[in-house]
Amino acid sequence: MTAENTAEVGAGPGRSLDITLWVLQGLLAAFFAFASAAPKLLGESSAVEGFDLIGVGDWFRYFVGAVELAGAIGLVIPRLSGLAAIGLSLTCVPQGM
Repeated sequence: MTAENTAEVGAGPGRSLDITLWVLQGLLAAFFAFASAAPKLLGESSAVEGFDLIGVGDWFRYFVGAVELAGAIGLVIPRLSGLAAIGLSLTCVPQGM
């Protein structure tokens, strides 16, 4: 087996893993943009009620929506994807801990 054959054999699983991870990142970005950030930014009644229930103003709802949208965009930018993932995971931590 030559060095060229070894490189070809090792390239397959790594490339397919990269593609799988990028697809998952894209799906997570779409979720955070459309299912999480959009209702907060567009003022959907359930989002408004939820933030009223915890006693914070509309400004915080807009802030959280903007942070989630920025994180969703950051997930698909290679240089920002790690920081975006950390930031989005922090927004998911329950506040009562």
